[in-house]
Amino acid sequence: MNYGCQSMTGKVRSILLKRPQQAFISQRHLEENWEAFRYFSCPDYETVLREYDAFETIIREHVEDVHYLPQDERTGLDSIYTHDPLKITKKGAVYFPMGKALRGGEHLATRQYLESIGIPTLGVIRAPGKMEGGDVLWIDEKTVAIGRGYRTNDEGIRQFRELTRDIIDEYIIVPMPHGEGEDCCLHLMSVISCLSLRF
Repeated sequence: MNYGCQSMTGKVRSILLKRPQQAFISQRHLEENWEAFRYFSCPDYETVLREYDAFETIIREHVEDVHYLPQDERTGLDSIYTHDPLKITKKGAVYFPMGKALRGGEHLATRQYLESIGIPTLGVIRAPGKMEGGDVLWIDEKTVAIGRGYRTNDEGIRQFRELTRDIIDEYIIVPMPHGEGEDCCLHLMSVISCLSLRF
């Protein structure tokens, strides 16, 4: 199994997805859970399926190696966002116990799947450390920017440094704006878009 991306702009060669059938499950399941997950409104399941099918078609046309997370009782609606509970490095995956309580089991389910396909675990951020993938951006292969805010705290950042100190040269810590508060937090990826200058 090939792994080890430390880039936000390189060609995507392998990707991990979770279909809405395994995250949202059904319209009834959405109706029972969307408020707890702080969605602005309840998604329409059939619309989600159509839109995701179009997205997945584009992915499969351009990415040679596509993997899918299975449905898992430790996860909820937000597990469709597979980027959040971990970061892949050249030495394996670092898993995050995320700041949103309802997402606390996602890293366990993701770790079980990735280890089953041969991706080693470099480490796990332990409480009281908190970290989420949306706050961790590769600037280049040896430089990482980390947003410190509601979902990623100083202890999580300290542990991430310890786990990756022999593969990262520079850590840029970015204080995140308050936005609309903890329930509607901004991640670093909410305010930065990475573009490649190679044409």
